[in-house]
Amino acid sequence: MRDSKLFQLLKILPEAERKEFALFVASPYFNRISRLEKLLEVLEENLLRYKLRNISEEEAYALILPGQPFDQNRLRKDATALVRLYMRFLAERRFQNNEYLQSQYTLQSLYDFGADQLLANYHQQVMAAQEGRDLSSVEVQETLVQIGIIRYAHDLRQPIRDSDVNLDALIAQQERASLMHKMELCYMQLNHRLVTKKGQIRDDQAFLDEVQGQLSQLPSRTQMMYHLYRCTLNPALEDDYAQFKSLLANSNLEPQAQEDFYTAALNYCARRVNEGHVHFNRTTFEIYQEMLDKKVLENVSAMLSSHFKNIVVIASRLKEFAWARQFVEQYAPCLAGDFNKNAYHFALGTIAYSEKRFAEAESFLYRVLEDYEDIFYGIDARVALLRIHYETQNLIGLDSLTDSFRMYVKRNTQLNGQRKANLQAFIRHLKQLARIPQHDHSALKSLQGNVLNGRKYANMQWLLDKIDQRLKG
Repeated sequence: MRDSKLFQLLKILPEAERKEFALFVASPYFNRISRLEKLLEVLEENLLRYKLRNISEEEAYALILPGQPFDQNRLRKDATALVRLYMRFLAERRFQNNEYLQSQYTLQSLYDFGADQLLANYHQQVMAAQEGRDLSSVEVQETLVQIGIIRYAHDLRQPIRDSDVNLDALIAQQERASLMHKMELCYMQLNHRLVTKKGQIRDDQAFLDEVQGQLSQLPSRTQMMYHLYRCTLNPALEDDYAQFKSLLANSNLEPQAQEDFYTAALNYCARRVNEGHVHFNRTTFEIYQEMLDKKVLENVSAMLSSHFKNIVVIASRLKEFAWARQFVEQYAPCLAGDFNKNAYHFALGTIAYSEKRFAEAESFLYRVLEDYEDIFYGIDARVALLRIHYETQNLIGLDSLTDSFRMYVKRNTQLNGQRKANLQAFIRHLKQLARIPQHDHSALKSLQGNVLNGRKYANMQWLLDKIDQRLKG
């Protein structure tokens, strides 16, 4: 049953949430089929506690209903019912954590029931509770508008048919919420277009002028989005990046939003590095140190593997080897899922490569390739090995790996077209460089021009440095 949809959904729940889900399923209020509780218990004890153990549907059924003949249809219906409970659990959990939405629905119900005096008293409690709270999210702003509308409708139902609800303030609040929401969507669209090359080029200048005119009255989150949009559209606007980064450093966002904004800061630095502004390597390293100090990464899926890998790479690039080793030993065991082993070997290989201990680096990186299905580390391990083969003049190894790597990229369905094209360009250019005779400056300059005028990819600067060394040698 390890391949079932039900197991895959349960597997992604952290252990604490799985325990909450078990209590949810055990509640007769939410679940009227007692067998579902037993089904969840069987999956927990026989699959979820183990990485590799599996049981068949027949074995699971025998544990749930011992002594009864196997009924596959009944088991699958129960599994489907448990999936529905799972989805409801996620929604209920989200609702329980949203006090504003609870208030809105409570007021709407009191209005529908005609409980006028109760509604008025509860509305006063809700509004009094807003004092001193962070009301900066779009969701909260829009919910408060709906609460105001319910109160206004309640007031008009009274004999006096009058209300002290400030409709002008509600309109201003809705306009502010809409502006905040649009600012987030504009940044999302811009970033999506830059990454995927999809979507139309928008003329948002009039809207940006509107945001700028109200910037000081807007929440810090929207101010961050505004500066982030500007420096993403035009990376040369480093003042906007600095203002965004200052706001972020002093922000008090929920964990996921904080991690998303820090990732945006890192993406900006990566673009600047790819454009040749290498001092942003140090800026990137400092951002990661800030994230670790604020425990941003620990709040999101224990430790995100993409950040783990990038931290090791950037620290090694800056020759912060002792810091990098300490980081690896501390955080590699914290990685979620099955990344631990590959992440550990990749990290040690990266550090050894940066220290020019190529034989040691090679031994670690080839261990990563033993896991053929892990493209996350497998791609970068192959790139690093190609660089090692070139550095050590292992042209036989380089030829062999470029050929196998090219086919690996071509056949891999998990890579998007842009990533494939970037990797193929690097493989092709490196193989051409390796085949150029030592003092053939004409061929080297021709290759240099092709690299500069072609696609922009992560290892392009390294390749250009190698070409430059050959030209000067």
